[in-house]
Amino acid sequence: MDTIARAQDNGGPPMTELTPTDEESGRAALGRALRYLREKAGLSLGQLAEKTRYDKSYLYRLEVSQRLSKLAVMEDLDRFYDSGGLLVQLWKVARKEVFKDRYKEFMRLEPTARIMHKFALGIPGLLQTEEVARALLSGARETDAEAELVEEQVIARMGRQQLLHRKPAPSVRIIMDEYALRRPVADPKAWDEQLTHLIDMSEAAPSSSRSCRSPPGRTT
Repeated sequence: MDTIARAQDNGGPPMTELTPTDEESGRAALGRALRYLREKAGLSLGQLAEKTRYDKSYLYRLEVSQRLSKLAVMEDLDRFYDSGGLLVQLWKVARKEVFKDRYKEFMRLEPTARIMHKFALGIPGLLQTEEVARALLSGARETDAEAELVEEQVIARMGRQQLLHRKPAPSVRIIMDEYALRRPVADPKAWDEQLTHLIDMSEAAPSSSRSCRSPPGRTT
């Protein structure tokens, strides 16, 4: 698998034991890699928790594929195990499984895009802050299982935003309907941070790509 080869090319350990099977999901492959690396290091879950400061039950749920972590967690564990980016590469595969089937082909192609033109009636996922993404995805969900699903969707959506910071960065042109800026989320602080983020992203983009309408009462 390309994921394994890239990790080895980056200085990671031989990972022939971790090559995913055809029937194995990306999340299962990631969980198996996490357990393999921990056991190879001779650590119990409790010892790993002490060394990394991540909760023991949280680490267990990652290993048995019950949770999808944030990217930063996989980056931390890659550094801890000196695994050459293996966990990040497996995480990128696993996060795509969070998206609904009708979006999966788009999500497979999006990271490879060099030019992106979008029109959005709302704030697009590529420009959402974490708190606003959580508010928009949560809706009326109340059960623990539904709340956990929302968290995984937030993680996957934030992961998509990596493509805006890659080098060379793609040429991205986003036109937003003004109404999107007049429908705030319930938390005023989260909404203010979202508007500030839109301004920052607009100012960071090349002048030829700036297409976001300005938030009411603000200028870019």
